[in-house]
Amino acid sequence: KHGGGGVAVIDAESVHTDLVSLFQSHLKADAYQWISHTSGACNVSCGGGHHARPASCIRWLDGAPVDDSLCTSQNKPATLEPCVATYGCAWHMGELGACSTLCGAGTRRRATQCGATSTTPVSPDFCTSEAPVASEVCESVSGCTFQWKQEAWGACSTTCGSGTHARLVTCQRSDAVTVAVGQCAALGQAPPSSEACTSAAGCSDNIV
Repeated sequence: KHGGGGVAVIDAESVHTDLVSLFQSHLKADAYQWISHTSGACNVSCGGGHHARPASCIRWLDGAPVDDSLCTSQNKPATLEPCVATYGCAWHMGELGACSTLCGAGTRRRATQCGATSTTPVSPDFCTSEAPVASEVCESVSGCTFQWKQEAWGACSTTCGSGTHARLVTCQRSDAVTVAVGQCAALGQAPPSSEACTSAAGCSDNIV
């Protein structure tokens, strides 16, 4: 408007209305926005999982909650976020298996796994304590067989004439371990460990 003398007169109310209209037109597309709330607890106690992070639609101007349909669905933030938990992780051990050999020294093993339960295994990295021993030494004789073993005869007890010589006779298990002679009792009497011998190696003719 123009007043007398060509001086412009500003209508304050009209200007205010125009500014509000302009401001609202710029905000129309962004008048509502999504806001994410504090994440909930992880859905697992051991390993990788997810937790809920609900989102709601609010009015931008005053933060008041409004119906979700007023916010653009394409801009809605993810409501599930990945999480990792270790507080429920523990080592679980299976039963020891059979000895790895039927005769002699071997090992027997058992399964060890990290997880919240024995049926929900996760990576061992999630267990903070040291892993339990998964194997132990064992010995089995259920598959052993036994035999007499004779060493070579020793030298004759004399170098001239009749004497005796001896040899070592032992009971040996099929894994080459020497055991008590009683283990070979089922085989019958042990081979002789000594017998008569003669030697002339030290004899000399008497010269008269």
